[in-house]
Amino acid sequence: IEMFERKLLASDYDGTVNLNGSVDEGTRKAIAAWRSAGHLFVIVSGRFAGQMRAEAERHRFEADYIIGNCGAVILDETGAPVRQSLCGSRILEEVIPFCAENPAVIRLDVFAGQKAYPCILPEGTEFTHSEYVRSPAILCEKISAFHGIAVGFDNCTFPREFAARFNERFGTDLTGFYSGGTIDIVPKGVSKASGIAALADMLDIRKENVFCVGDSYNDLPMLENYQGYIMSSAPADLRKKIGRSTDRVETLIYELFGPVLTKVALTKAGEIQVEPKKLKSKKEDIIITN
Repeated sequence: IEMFERKLLASDYDGTVNLNGSVDEGTRKAIAAWRSAGHLFVIVSGRFAGQMRAEAERHRFEADYIIGNCGAVILDETGAPVRQSLCGSRILEEVIPFCAENPAVIRLDVFAGQKAYPCILPEGTEFTHSEYVRSPAILCEKISAFHGIAVGFDNCTFPREFAARFNERFGTDLTGFYSGGTIDIVPKGVSKASGIAALADMLDIRKENVFCVGDSYNDLPMLENYQGYIMSSAPADLRKKIGRSTDRVETLIYELFGPVLTKVALTKAGEIQVEPKKLKSKKEDIIITN
């Protein structure tokens, strides 16, 4: 019997799986074919992990795991967390004012557990500061640790400069990833690549069997650390840096893995033995820094 070696395809969501606000039928079918062949499809997003589970349901596609908050949280197919990387909340007393004082910031959310704590939120044409901005200690009393912060800007000019200043100030404890009009802030050492590495380790998937696709700057760690493909719609400097590109996730799946997907029929005929998908440990792994 030929032993089947499972592959893992990790894909960014916005601008990669979701193009122009939707996930089309061709992409859904390609993902389904990939999973039917015994391989794993994983969404890796800067978005709040819980939000991504809802997105998958809304757009009617399935993912075996969701890695959210730029690698800080891993959810299984039921939405249960299997790993979190956390930072102690006291640093928020410095981080929140640092972010809120920038006039270009129009959104600021802190993520802890399954909840989002809005600090700056749009209200009509104005932007309201919650009690957490006026007194960050209030939020620190509610949560002992957090796994991510999202900072939204009113344009795409300021975020890159802001990320550099943020990392210079808080880089000992946190990392800010630039992604268009948003900065995704996570505990030091966390990235989309680290989230994939943790999941691949839990599933005993070798590095050479991990493939990634994305379109933005916060995707760079995973695209550079694994067999990465950049979307053809990505900025020119990213396309030049990564080299390998694709126009759609559907195209990538069929062009790269078409021959692999033909093994579905053989699997059903019992000629290929597929190991069941399972984690080394079902216990949630929580890492707390600071």
